[in-house]
Amino acid sequence: MNKFIIINPELASSTLKHKEEDVFVIWLICKNIDLKGNGIIDLKELLNIASICLGLKSTFVYTKIEKGIDKYWRKPFGKNGSKKIALLYINKVIERL
Repeated sequence: MNKFIIINPELASSTLKHKEEDVFVIWLICKNIDLKGNGIIDLKELLNIASICLGLKSTFVYTKIEKGIDKYWRKPFGKNGSKKIALLYINKVIERL
């Protein structure tokens, strides 16, 4: 199955102005790997995708996760080894930007 990431030009421009383009790209990828559509993804899955697709090391991804808290997602929750991230909906991202 092919997956496409749709990037709204106005959103992309706003994220560039706020210097959040890297976090925005991670959020877009997370929205696409959220197969259940409930906005909750496994932290392990995010780290794996960021490593494979973007070539990022996990330590760098963790800094981006911290940067995106309450902007693109909520603080990771759960027990070590099974942490999850709750993504914010597009309307919340648009309102803030």
